[in-house]
Amino acid sequence: MCPRRAKKLMILSRSEYLVILTPHRYRRTSTTVSSPSVRGGHAPETRPASSDVLATGIHTRLTWGNQTTSIMDISHDGNQILISTGRPDYNEYPYRKQSVYLLNARTNQLDTLWKDRLVDIQCVFSPDDSKLLIAGAADAFGQIGVKIAKGQIVNGYDTQLYIYDLNSKEVTPITKDFNPAVSNYIWHTDGNIYIVAGDTDYVYLFRYGKDGKITRIECPGDLVQKISLAQNGNT
Repeated sequence: MCPRRAKKLMILSRSEYLVILTPHRYRRTSTTVSSPSVRGGHAPETRPASSDVLATGIHTRLTWGNQTTSIMDISHDGNQILISTGRPDYNEYPYRKQSVYLLNARTNQLDTLWKDRLVDIQCVFSPDDSKLLIAGAADAFGQIGVKIAKGQIVNGYDTQLYIYDLNSKEVTPITKDFNPAVSNYIWHTDGNIYIVAGDTDYVYLFRYGKDGKITRIECPGDLVQKISLAQNGNT
């Protein structure tokens, strides 16, 4: 049974178990399995004996501590979970720091991708889980995404997209020369990234192709509000 105060649910692709985000004060006394804290602590790396946790109903606590924890994404193979934490820091603008972690759902191994970032980002896995599609400000990774005149200040609300290679650690900006304002994005199983972006008074659908070019997809109407793509089709 899921907690009555669950705020967010994410299900792994193999439908073996759910990741549930609950308020900090939520507690449960039934059987749980230990896992490492995202604060850097250590605990026994144990997992439920059954591979079908939805059937057993066993609850596993993944994070604890006084930091706000968010689930970013779950890999398509169900092995990795992207987790972020945030904490206030009034000594440095913008007075908040974000850390992003990669948690192995099978072994509980925790890897730190970024620690104490000053610019928040959002991440999702690529279809083959080897890369991340990242949304953040133009200065989310230093100056590689910045394209402004000398003396101008980066607009922190101007969302840019980046591709991060988990193996090489290389970050590639893909919307640096793209003027429309990005509002939504999906990395589809066909290898293309579909982007919803505002262009003056219009909101259009674009495609970032394997050739690295962004092209507009002609759609009925002038305001694309929301998109949903079939993962194994062309709809």
